[in-house]
Amino acid sequence: MFSSNGKRKERFFGNSKAGRQNLVLDVYRCLILDMKEEGTFTEDNPIFIRYRELLEKSIQEDR
Repeated sequence: MFSSNGKRKERFFGNSKAGRQNLVLDVYRCLILDMKEEGTFTEDNPIFIRYRELLEKSIQEDR
């Protein structure tokens, strides 16, 4: 995205590692919510397993 003066604007999540991790976690969260609505969610689903791993990693990095 660019502003009116032609300079690049940062997106909402920013350009940092933490911002990208938050964006990825949000995408996984949306996928999981969709699966729950469809009734196809299980805890052994690879998407849920990866989401849980990323969430735990994110929590550890915040400490």
